[in-house]
Amino acid sequence: MSTNRTIEIIQGRDINLVVTLTDKVSGEPMSLAGFTAATASFAGTDADVVIAGSVYSADRGKVLFEMDEDDTAALEAGDEMDIEVVVDQGDVRTIAQIIGKLVVKERLFTPAT
Repeated sequence: MSTNRTIEIIQGRDINLVVTLTDKVSGEPMSLAGFTAATASFAGTDADVVIAGSVYSADRGKVLFEMDEDDTAALEAGDEMDIEVVVDQGDVRTIAQIIGKLVVKERLFTPAT
């Protein structure tokens, strides 16, 4: 899997992250036929943040990871962060690493509660 663009997340923001899996050899979208589970792992401030995913488009290799404000608040802030995506299709497991394409920004202001 590869991505040409940088993914930007602001801590404390709800975000729907769609990841496209592509075949490294052909460059074509990976078929998600037989999809059973997916997770995305991110570096967190206390521990890794692991988010379950769902199929967004099986024929285009797209997986959706929905992150709420608590999930994104737990991410470690920084530039050139990594993401690891694990997709299970029955007995077949694909592990994809997105290296250096994630930017996690701290909030500029903290709202009063």
